[in-house]
Amino acid sequence: MFEAGHLTLIERPRETGVGFDPATARRLAQAGPACTVLAGREVVACAGLQRLWAGVAEAWAVIDDGLDRSEGVALHRTIRRVLDMSMRHLPLHRVQMAV
Repeated sequence: MFEAGHLTLIERPRETGVGFDPATARRLAQAGPACTVLAGREVVACAGLQRLWAGVAEAWAVIDDGLDRSEGVALHRTIRRVLDMSMRHLPLHRVQMAV
């Protein structure tokens, strides 16, 4: 379960050019489905969808830059499965993301 404060617990957030101040974090927590990914007790990623309008959402993610290759691959696969399920169940016909 994602909570706005989880974003501040990522030790080495990958530089995205997008700032996540407390107000933005709270807005994302209410904007659509989101999750926090843990490695043991450490927060290593937060990701979610922000609904823009009917059938359309924007994906967002903050990922710890310290993940090793196997952790990154596992995270990618998990996010891909969650996005696929979200497209079917929300229902969405488009998910966009600025990279």
